[in-house]
Amino acid sequence: MKNVYSLLIVGIVVLSGFVGSSATQNNNLSRMTETFSFSVPVTVCSDADSGYLTVMVKETNGNSMNPGQPMMPKVVKVFDLPFAAENVHIECTVLGTQELCISQQIVPAPQPIVLQNDVYQPSALSNSEKDEAVYSSHELYPTAWYSYRLTGGLNAQKQQVTHATVHLYPVRYSPTEHRLVYATSMIVTITYEPSQRTMSFGNQYDLLIIAPRLFSGALQPLIDHKNDHHINTTLITTQEIYRKYDGVDKPEKIKNCIKDAREQYGITYVLLVGGLRSYIFAIDRQNPNEGSRAWWVPVRYTNVYEAPPVYDPGYLSDHYYADLYDGAGEFSSWDSNDDGIFASWGRPGSPKDTIDLDPDVYVGRLACRNINEVKSMVNKIIRYETTSSAEWLKKMIVIAGDGFQDQNDLKIEWDVKGLTTGRYTIYAQSNNSEGTYGPLDVINVTVDRSISSSVTFSENDNLKISVYPAPPIAEITSPSEGNTLGSSNVNYVPSEAYLGEYWARVQYINGVMTIRGKSYDPRPHGSSTQIHVWIKDSQGNEVFNVIKQSLMYFEGELETWQACEYLPEDFEKQILWSSNGAFTNQQDVIDAISEGSGFVYFAGHGNPRVWANHYPGIPGGRANASIYGLMNFNVQGLPFFPMRKLTNTDKLPVLLVGGCHNSQFNVTLIKTLNLTEKFGIFAAADVGGYWTHGVPLTECWSWTLVRQSKTGAIATIGCTGLGYGIRGANATKGVGGWINNEFFRIVAEKLGQGTPLLLGDIYGEALSNYVEEFPVMGQLTDCKTVEEWALLGDPSLMIGGYAS
Repeated sequence: MKNVYSLLIVGIVVLSGFVGSSATQNNNLSRMTETFSFSVPVTVCSDADSGYLTVMVKETNGNSMNPGQPMMPKVVKVFDLPFAAENVHIECTVLGTQELCISQQIVPAPQPIVLQNDVYQPSALSNSEKDEAVYSSHELYPTAWYSYRLTGGLNAQKQQVTHATVHLYPVRYSPTEHRLVYATSMIVTITYEPSQRTMSFGNQYDLLIIAPRLFSGALQPLIDHKNDHHINTTLITTQEIYRKYDGVDKPEKIKNCIKDAREQYGITYVLLVGGLRSYIFAIDRQNPNEGSRAWWVPVRYTNVYEAPPVYDPGYLSDHYYADLYDGAGEFSSWDSNDDGIFASWGRPGSPKDTIDLDPDVYVGRLACRNINEVKSMVNKIIRYETTSSAEWLKKMIVIAGDGFQDQNDLKIEWDVKGLTTGRYTIYAQSNNSEGTYGPLDVINVTVDRSISSSVTFSENDNLKISVYPAPPIAEITSPSEGNTLGSSNVNYVPSEAYLGEYWARVQYINGVMTIRGKSYDPRPHGSSTQIHVWIKDSQGNEVFNVIKQSLMYFEGELETWQACEYLPEDFEKQILWSSNGAFTNQQDVIDAISEGSGFVYFAGHGNPRVWANHYPGIPGGRANASIYGLMNFNVQGLPFFPMRKLTNTDKLPVLLVGGCHNSQFNVTLIKTLNLTEKFGIFAAADVGGYWTHGVPLTECWSWTLVRQSKTGAIATIGCTGLGYGIRGANATKGVGGWINNEFFRIVAEKLGQGTPLLLGDIYGEALSNYVEEFPVMGQLTDCKTVEEWALLGDPSLMIGGYAS
């Protein structure tokens, strides 16, 4: 596996806007330059009735995604410098600028929302989702033409380098002056000196296995198997590590061991073998930073504190073991301020830690609790890598629905002040772009300004749909049947409306009834509808008439569709969506996975016990629209253990799951019964609160799938804490929707290049690319997306196995 490559990068991947690049060396100073040219920006209208513009520049490859701030196009360019390069200086020269006047504001970047079924999250921003401090300023945004960050990581040949990630912003925006200033070209110049330290990395091993001494005998067949297939492998026990290495706690001792193995032996992959020691009870976290006494292989806990109710009291992060070096080549401790609190962000009394986050090795864990599980997993991996068949491998199963309520605010204003007292009937009907009309919605109200008002919210669109796909749906949610529009004002957000602050406010003020509701097309890719609302008095005379456009997106389906689009045409894609009628219950999922596939992708919501999503449009609210996709323990009836019904013997997928806490591998039976948990809110030091909401559980969803002896999955990737998604059309542009799809983009890229599909390479590259694309030290949800994205499986796994 090991090859020798030069660390000096003499060629740079070229973007479409490239003019020229060069790399020179003068004495001890090296210099790299690259020139970028840009087209004139193009502005297009955003979603229906949003009043915003989107800016596009042909040569860019990303967007700034700071929530509530203008979403501006950017170029992300990564330059590989020698590891621990010193005196790095990066400068961007703008060669020419032009200006454009615009009549509307630039669309704000969306706010990530938690992927938890039963946690209400009010918007962190105003209802307009705008950062008013930016939008009321005349200053140019972004504040500079470029930014950059240095991180320690691996290059394409898995050699240790310093990544210089440069973000170029060819368009800047003055909100109050309604103008864009754009660059016609830019030159990026990087100078640096090679490290004065003697740094070398060995070439002896590829894979390091860390496990307790008790498991070493059971792991020997796996070591022999890996060595036979040229994955040079060594094992070191936790007992040896604690004797040999220093550290403030056991996780840091293990990390120092991994760093030493990286430098001495050149290891790329690390497999941690060992989870909690018990299924029944364990003090899994004995202080804010670590869990070790109850663990076969210790874990690092973060100290990221979000505002309630969106709050994890710290979460597991095996990524701690992968991030060995910072951009200067120094040890990445995850306690940059030396206050004894690791990975701190928002914790009272503890300053924020600055963390590199770029992986330097690729880490996975087999969270085995006893030697029998170790033996079972060793046999499972060996069988997979020696007997996998292309017949089922080139198959992708996706399971998804509608992630969030992203109905745009219809905001139809009906002025009743001039109307006579009496009964009025509101009619609504929606149609789609193919000319299909849906059922009428009819609401009767009374206008009587001599009495108090009674205006309520109702959501009964679930009663209009019996099978999917379905015709377009119109649903007036306020006013409701029998309401009175009287003399008093009404203004509130109904608590039962999922994300109602965006679309469902009940509002009757000064004689103006704001008619609100839903209009959507419940079929695959059915995003756009037109809703016609008209009102008649008791004599049948029309007193009001309006037509509005409406957009609603099914986020999980958007995410999984993009993943399918990435994969080659010779892949079979089995699409289980709520909108196409293929995903209606758990049995649909069990039947599909039982047939076998190379990959499975769930995009939706979850907790340690279950993954679920919604029917399109979330008809009738979440209580009526949720579909349980797969559980590891069913408290509602038979089968009690649904995953045991899977029959995909030795036809095992690599499985990605988008949702909260599906990979939270610290649960035990007694802890999950902790009754202090309420609506996902816990005291900071609470050792309970495992997001199972009082349902007893012995292990998490993802690990249950992996540890099945012959069925389930060969590996899973998912969140150990609260995952995040984005409402609407931008579902794939950040947080979980981006990183999960990046995994499949890399799979497709490697297939196209004929590169072996080593699981850790794909997983690690996706993490590294996220760190380069997003402000992981500027946005908490971006930092968390990286820290919590856990691989439960063998990072050195050859996906599809080895050819005979």
